Amino acid sequence: MDKVFLDITKKCNGKCRYCYTNSGQAKNNELTTSEIKRLIDELAKCGIKSLSIAGGEPLIRSDIIEILYYTKGKIKCSLTSNGTIMNPELISAFIDTNTKITISIDTLDNIHSSLIRTGINLNLVVSNIKLLTQYEELRNIMSLRTTVSTININELLQIVYFCEEYKIPKLKINSLNPYGRAKKQKNLVPDFAQFMEKLLYINNYCLSNKMCTKVELPIEKYLSKQKHKCQLGKSSLSINEQGKCFPCAFSEGNLVLGNIRQMSVEEIINSCKHFNHDNEICNACIINRYEKK
Repeated sequence: MDKVFLDITKKCNGKCRYCYTNSGQAKNNELTTSEIKRLIDELAKCGIKSLSIAGGEPLIRSDIIEILYYTKGKIKCSLTSNGTIMNPELISAFIDTNTKITISIDTLDNIHSSLIRTGINLNLVVSNIKLLTQYEELRNIMSLRTTVSTININELLQIVYFCEEYKIPKLKINSLNPYGRAKKQKNLVPDFAQFMEKLLYINNYCLSNKMCTKVELPIEKYLSKQKHKCQLGKSSLSINEQGKCFPCAFSEGNLVLGNIRQMSVEEIINSCKHFNHDNEICNACIINRYEKK
């Protein structure tokens, strides 16, 4: 197993309509600072190579800087944020700990942003992104992430232009997955043909132009005819803010493998080896296609 995804809080200062973790209010009994530190030690001991921190909005936690510094020298760390919280202390922590920072941004239009990411101040997010680009040390450890919906599907190229203008090294464009709040927002899922048309257009644009931004597109998984086995629960593991472990983030609430408060990370990883994807949750998954034995 190479990677662990850790949601350190359910609390968020926004309420995105498609949030797959259905974040908003903090949960009771969320992992403490000491529990997260113990987890980091266990992950390092088990040879886990990277830890991806998210939420909720992870930068809301008052101990986030302490957590980031604790990963230093133990495990490679990355963090996903909505970009509304930024200050010199956080930036110094990102640089000193070499934490990869990903900011979510779906549009540069304030009206459209309010329709997708309720409660998020787009101007503040853009300002913070521009602030991060001023630090040479962050050039290779920052990226943006855009989730495609019916609201922003015609604005993807503008985000590519924005990344080029501010020399942002990576932009990852994601499909909208119908989990969490997105289950009740099917009108946000774009027509597949239109979705692929936009992705192919951007792909051709990137191939035709010398760009400083690497744009990652979810094209291959849709065009490939080759089936593949899901590696979640084998190459990676998801842990929520209360310590519950799942084979993937989209199975939260189902398929609980254990809890780090009652089991060691090693025990949970060993239980993953016996995980069988032939179940109701995985068989219904539209993210991956599984090659059954």
